[in-house]
Amino acid sequence: MIKKILLPLFTILSFTSLYSQSDTISVMKYISISKEYLETNLDSSEVYANKAIEQSKKNNFHKGLGYGYSNLGIISEYRGAYAQSILNNKKSKAYFEKGNLTKGIAISNQYLGIGYFYLSEYEKSLAYYFDALKSYDKLNFEEGIAAVNNNIGVVYEVRKDLEKALEFYVKSYELKNKLKINASSSLANIANIYCEQDDFDKGLNYYFKAEKEKFKSNTGKASLYSNISKCYIVLKKYSKAENYIQKAIEIDTSRNNMYGHSYDLQVYGDLEEARGNKQLALNKHLKSYEIAKSNSYLDLLINSTSKTSDLYSSLGNYKKALQFHNELLSVKDKVHFQENKEAIANLDVVYETEKKTQEIELLSKENQLKDITIERNRTIRIALISGSFLLLLSLFLLYNRFQLKAKTNQILNTKNTELEELNATKDKLFSIVAHDLKNPVSAFKTLTENMSMGFDKIPQDMLQKLISQLRDSSTQLFDVLTNLLTWSNSQRDNISVNKIKVCPKNQVDEILKMYQINSSSKSIVITNEIDAKFELLTDKEILHTAFRNIIMNAVKFTLNNGEIKIYQNKNKITIEDNGIGMGKNDVNKLFDITQNVESIGSSLEKGTGLGLLLCKELLDKADINIEIESELKKGTKVILVF
Repeated sequence: MIKKILLPLFTILSFTSLYSQSDTISVMKYISISKEYLETNLDSSEVYANKAIEQSKKNNFHKGLGYGYSNLGIISEYRGAYAQSILNNKKSKAYFEKGNLTKGIAISNQYLGIGYFYLSEYEKSLAYYFDALKSYDKLNFEEGIAAVNNNIGVVYEVRKDLEKALEFYVKSYELKNKLKINASSSLANIANIYCEQDDFDKGLNYYFKAEKEKFKSNTGKASLYSNISKCYIVLKKYSKAENYIQKAIEIDTSRNNMYGHSYDLQVYGDLEEARGNKQLALNKHLKSYEIAKSNSYLDLLINSTSKTSDLYSSLGNYKKALQFHNELLSVKDKVHFQENKEAIANLDVVYETEKKTQEIELLSKENQLKDITIERNRTIRIALISGSFLLLLSLFLLYNRFQLKAKTNQILNTKNTELEELNATKDKLFSIVAHDLKNPVSAFKTLTENMSMGFDKIPQDMLQKLISQLRDSSTQLFDVLTNLLTWSNSQRDNISVNKIKVCPKNQVDEILKMYQINSSSKSIVITNEIDAKFELLTDKEILHTAFRNIIMNAVKFTLNNGEIKIYQNKNKITIEDNGIGMGKNDVNKLFDITQNVESIGSSLEKGTGLGLLLCKELLDKADINIEIESELKKGTKVILVF
């Protein structure tokens, strides 16, 4: 299986020149920022796309809505959620059609073709691609024509019509060459065709041409390297094959591209098998199988399951070979008869239902307009016959109806605003849940899987280390869940402030016991210098949550043999450590939920950022200020001002 390179088209042209109003300019700025984040941070890209959509809805700005949903479609595609990608691109197309934006419609059709391609609906994919091609031809937009020709070639290649595929790839390359734009994807796909025709020398020649062009995205470069490696395997140049597959793995793992990593491991497994290292080959294919299965990459799962079954058979483990062979049959059934068809069927039902609803609403509005017109004509006729008295009466009735309609619209606008605020809170929560829970859950899963495989054969020191890691993962998971639940209640205003007399020293002592294992394992000395007689009138639970998160961060970011001091000074309590510290720019990121705080600091332990955000929100409710002073490599002070 050679990895094909689909070519998306990130085209957003001259927004500010077409729309001078400040609101539309801000929408297009959000779209542009979202586009820039597509290759580096999908979560941030999604945040800005949703901001563009929210702003566009307020102004009924069809172009902004179209590009906003188009970016959400790209994000869903990159995440492998192809059904959701199609749904977003259909919404995008609907708004482009309302705005009569031909280029936007063409872009939506192109991405719909990509979505249906990944769901193996090749006829639908081609239909959308050719619709996009017609629009680009009409606009004489050659860059779009080149991109779609490349994607059409991919469909024909998958359908094994290699001559047709090569025809479209060459068209794409010639246009790009004429326009003097990057042609790496088309060159790589031309190389794929020659390799599938067993002309590996010619294929490698085109691969190297593609490499010189430089790919726009690292994903495309990783695909190129893995395909070059496959060619060298066939040519029995194993050292070169290993060099290129390691380059591909390095790129895909650095970008957390699990699909690409799974594919790379399959190529690596083929390389080890060609070398005669069947056990090493089996290990690579098993890793690929685990990634493909956990992420539901059905096309990769078929290949890794088949390879694993064959390798177990060649190694004489027929029981395992049969197990994977049966799973292979099950996966193939799922691909051909269940998931893809059901996903598209359900998607079409959702889309058609929404479309019918919109049509009904439109007809209803048209009927209302007709009724108003008829009523107005009747009123005019009566007024001409009956005189000025009836005319004044009719005007009075119309004025009342206008007032009632204005009042109704005001109520609806208020409700819509409340609903949008609730949706924004929900989206924020889901984004944090997906981001913060992933690492501890993944670590917990990996550790338990490792322990379950040959538990009685694990050395005692290794077992102790695994158990220690399990403890750390479970503690981290518990802290994240506690923070999420508290933050959720805060967002829904379910937290009430109950101020009572509180002894901070007792609270700090209690929390230090919770993290004694963590601090002891790093030989950190912690001193609590708060006066036992010192009392505060504040909310006990809010103060406890703030202390817990701040002390946990101090332990996490203090190096081995470090020191943490907790002391008071008049109306201030300070938690001071001599850990890794932060620069001024990083300190400014701490209370901004749109910032990626995982990049802060050089410690192997990374924070999620939710803890301090939660502290800030809760402390504000209790009228307590939080201040942070930090210097890189010299430590951090967190000061609570009462």
